[in-house]
Amino acid sequence: MAFALLFCAGIQASALDGIYLDLKAMTYTEARAPEIVDDIIFFTYQSETSARHVAVRFAHEGFSILHSYARNEYGVFVLDYPVPEETSVLRYRIVVDGLWMRDPKNPSMETDRMGEEFSVLEIGRQDLFKANPRMQKDGSALFTFRGSAGKDIALVGDFNNWDPFLDRLNETEDGVYEISLRLRAGTHGYYFLIDGDRRLDPRNYETMETGDGLVVSVFSWPPVRETAPTAVSRAKPSTGHH
Repeated sequence: MAFALLFCAGIQASALDGIYLDLKAMTYTEARAPEIVDDIIFFTYQSETSARHVAVRFAHEGFSILHSYARNEYGVFVLDYPVPEETSVLRYRIVVDGLWMRDPKNPSMETDRMGEEFSVLEIGRQDLFKANPRMQKDGSALFTFRGSAGKDIALVGDFNNWDPFLDRLNETEDGVYEISLRLRAGTHGYYFLIDGDRRLDPRNYETMETGDGLVVSVFSWPPVRETAPTAVSRAKPSTGHH
């Protein structure tokens, strides 16, 4: 029970629920190369000696955050980590009882100017793609954004009259942001405003050009497909409100 609480504490907003994460962690009988399942990366570590604490630090976080593994019943340390949407190549180092090292189960590595080795994991975006928004059981539209922690993120679209202040995302976990809206049926254009910078949705490959020439992300509501095409549409977005 204690392991379940530790392991599930960090992934409330993941596409995989906490029960699945806990079960997945318990299936590792030995350490292996990082494994990507849905939008979660599973890191594992196993030591021939009795390691007490295993963690990982990532380059895209400036190696400033220590993410601790949890040990399962087979003695394998396991960490579930949400795929960061702003990073296509993940560079990291494992920290075992205070000692920094590259991941011994990941053959892909690089060396910096100081001769320090760190592990490299390329993220296949096509395999991880899950379109925004996703319909919830209550019929609302859930938008998710993953990136760096501590950001000010707003959802701006035709459904809120392109108001940059009305619909702000909540940071439900470090670097995980969400918002649920009620939407009218139709085609909607939108973008994310991140610390004042406009960004297309990295979870949605479909875009359109608005009447004033602005390229935005676009989707049809209610959803009619699991994944969005890459073609660019020039249809004018709906003016439905949430």
